Amino acid sequence: EETTALGKRLYENPYALPMGFLVPGEKAGDALSREEAEELLSGLQQEENPFLYQNRLYSILLGRKVELYLPVEHTGTVTASAADYAMDMPEGNYALYGNLEWSKNMEGTLLVNGEYETDYSCWLSPSVFYIPAVSGQKDIHVRLNAKNGIGIASDQFYVLDLDLLGEISALLSEGMPEDLTVENGKVSCTVDGEDGEYLFLSVPYEEGWRITNNNETIEPVPVDDCLMLLPLSGGENRIVLTYHVRGGRAGILGSVAGILLMLFMAFLEKRQIKKEKI
Repeated sequence: EETTALGKRLYENPYALPMGFLVPGEKAGDALSREEAEELLSGLQQEENPFLYQNRLYSILLGRKVELYLPVEHTGTVTASAADYAMDMPEGNYALYGNLEWSKNMEGTLLVNGEYETDYSCWLSPSVFYIPAVSGQKDIHVRLNAKNGIGIASDQFYVLDLDLLGEISALLSEGMPEDLTVENGKVSCTVDGEDGEYLFLSVPYEEGWRITNNNETIEPVPVDDCLMLLPLSGGENRIVLTYHVRGGRAGILGSVAGILLMLFMAFLEKRQIKKEKI
């Protein structure tokens, strides 16, 4: 959605998720069981396919299994210095993406369907790339030319279901917490929940957080050791996160001890100088 403000053109991402939202519990309809949710969580770090990773992540956030990305059938021809791929775009409201998992830096150039070219498999180059295409388009081509020779471990082409992504984004946005406040070292909010539900917060997971729900300490569920899910109880949940620097007290005590030691050494040195003068 594009708007204009202060003479500038602004684009608002219709698929963006809020900073915090409810994750349904296992009692809700076709929700994941606790065992299924734990399996998805534990498999996140091991999932190397970025499209399947996002399917797992959105399934966790939605609380039920969902496939936002669907594989696209494709053909490929690989030589010593180049790789060519061809595919068709399925009918529907989709976005097409590719990913060529490389086993070495190929120092390549990627030519994408005659629309653009970009450096690939080299320093700071992306892995996943967008393929401009329209619904039902045939004979889409991607070519990779590699200076250092081809070293492709796997080729992945997927479409993103934009209609489903829009539905999920709208659904998750309905569960936003009230009065969410983010300050330096402190986050707080209020949310109505049910037993078994979670609050997802896009706050970095760190062991230094002390988290309370209605003044009782709770333990977060890490999401890929990056973000976190906070367990809720039935009724109103007052969530407060307070950050404490790990080792902060020990660091302060060490600094104080160091200062005292320096003062003591200075005192001894001054005393020694006085003795030598006598």
